[in-house]
Amino acid sequence: EYVSESMEQAIADYGNSVLYSSFRNEYMIIRMKRVMERTVWALTNQLERGDFKPTAYELRFGNGKIDRVDTCVDGDQVYVKVLDYKTGMKEFDISALYHGLQLQLMVYMNAAVTAAQQWYPEKDVIPAGVFYYRIRDPFVEKMKDESQRENLILKELRPDGIVNLDQESLRHLDRSMAGDSAGESLAIPVKLKKGGGLAKTSKAVRSEEFRTMSDYAGEKVEHLHRQILEGDVSVMPYRMGNKTGCDYCGYRHICGFDQHIPGYGYRNISKLSREEAIAKMRQDTGGREVQS
Repeated sequence: EYVSESMEQAIADYGNSVLYSSFRNEYMIIRMKRVMERTVWALTNQLERGDFKPTAYELRFGNGKIDRVDTCVDGDQVYVKVLDYKTGMKEFDISALYHGLQLQLMVYMNAAVTAAQQWYPEKDVIPAGVFYYRIRDPFVEKMKDESQRENLILKELRPDGIVNLDQESLRHLDRSMAGDSAGESLAIPVKLKKGGGLAKTSKAVRSEEFRTMSDYAGEKVEHLHRQILEGDVSVMPYRMGNKTGCDYCGYRHICGFDQHIPGYGYRNISKLSREEAIAKMRQDTGGREVQS
């Protein structure tokens, strides 16, 4: 009911005459409602699997706005989770983080940790993980077992990001990850092998590595700020594999970049593994390896 009311209000604010002007637009309204209902269902299911509760929505800070910050209080500690909503298929890429192309989530976490320190001044604040939630309504084949079908949908809608393995973060994010049995989480991008070890496909790092990523993102933002203030407007779009900074740029037709003109060229950057990216971040931030 809330979803339907919210959608109708949004449609009214946008202008009924536009969205109801054709059968195609009317179908889009039906589809948007279905996607929103699916989203609320999935987000609720993901929360129920862990111990976190939403604490802030659209949290504003100096560099932007965080869609959602969840917290979990456990004794003298409070765990923090950041969730950012996306309408595309964007994935967390640690290599892009190193090259300064995907700083958003780590910058958000730094801001969320600062906010949590104010909300819970007497507690130790632990960043638990940063995630993208991709808003969509995935298609899965119809099955006799409805619960199995729902699990497939939840797997498709599982947030993508990186988990910090500090303290009890993993267990609080998904209680099913606390045992020694093999299993794949439907709430976070983590899979356990039999015996309790993490599968290689799991997107999780040690606490020292997570701190390195956070520190690096903060320093990278400061560096970019200085470049902007110093008037550095060099036209040097990146190219990583078959992707470039020009692919979806709204200014590509007016910026003047043209490879046929001498002096213009892409800034070629390499795809890095998680280990390589973190090692480079550690080196750039002056950090050192901490044995676990």
